[in-house]
Amino acid sequence: MKELTIYGQIGREITDESFLQELKKVQGDFTLKINSPGGSVFQGYAIYNALKEHKGNITVHIDGVAASMASVICLAGNKIVMAKNAMYMIHNPTMSAQGDSKEMKKSADLLDKIKSILIEAYFEKTSIKKTKLSKMLDKETWLNSDEALKNGFIDEVKNNVLTKKVNSLANNPSEIFACYVINKSENMNKEVLKLLDLKKGASDEEIVKAVKKLKKQKKKEKKGEKATKESIDAILNMAEKEKKITPNLRGHFEKMLNLDYSGTNDLINEMIGIKIPISEMLVRGSSAKTPIEKDKSKWELDDYRKYAPNELKRKPKLYQELVAKAFPDEQ
Repeated sequence: MKELTIYGQIGREITDESFLQELKKVQGDFTLKINSPGGSVFQGYAIYNALKEHKGNITVHIDGVAASMASVICLAGNKIVMAKNAMYMIHNPTMSAQGDSKEMKKSADLLDKIKSILIEAYFEKTSIKKTKLSKMLDKETWLNSDEALKNGFIDEVKNNVLTKKVNSLANNPSEIFACYVINKSENMNKEVLKLLDLKKGASDEEIVKAVKKLKKQKKKEKKGEKATKESIDAILNMAEKEKKITPNLRGHFEKMLNLDYSGTNDLINEMIGIKIPISEMLVRGSSAKTPIEKDKSKWELDDYRKYAPNELKRKPKLYQELVAKAFPDEQ
């Protein structure tokens, strides 16, 4: 019996044009062997439709994996046989989109339509309720051969056939509908777990819980950075002195500091004012960035604001002392 293969990514290793050329050479019954992670939805449907129109019985053999669009192509066969060690995967269509809100809505509508077509194809084969199929697509469902048989996606399970992995090229989100990754980056996962203070093998629930805890802690830290009138005035006075802001903008930045003290303070620190006068450089040193002649024990608020602002954040007590010293009449 004649045999055709779909080994690789649809739209990359396997294109609709090349496959249809091979299909035209086949007369009558044939076997279609599949080991594919999926790929371009539109090229996949071109292959699927051509198979459905073929005059003759098609026996599909899933040798390694039939994921995403490849799982749909399988359904064009009259009989689907799956190797015992193979895998079958279905999930929602995905795509990369850009543009304004109207363009994004068009992309979302297109994905919804594609999903409906997928559900119809799976329903025709399995008779699983469409609501259940929709949920299976939503959560990305991987099935082994026994599960695929039980759910009606295939008709028969046979002995192991393929153990080697598909040589899949990098996915292009703009054209690849079914992108699957079995071997995730272990190094990245280890770094994430380390940052979240979790052990290897942590469950999704534990990871989500740790992230929520981290976000909550961050909010508390932000809330703890309370703005006082003295600290705001000190920041604005220094900003005016360094010509980072003009007096008419003082009120605007004061409101910003009251709303977001930490963020606005960081913004002002990044702003560039006028150069330090030569007379001041003689006191502070030869560089505007590094004071080398003035002992740090004699630094005042201005010095810390210019050369060590982060130290003031770490030492609130020192900051309050310097503010009190700089503005004694306001205490």
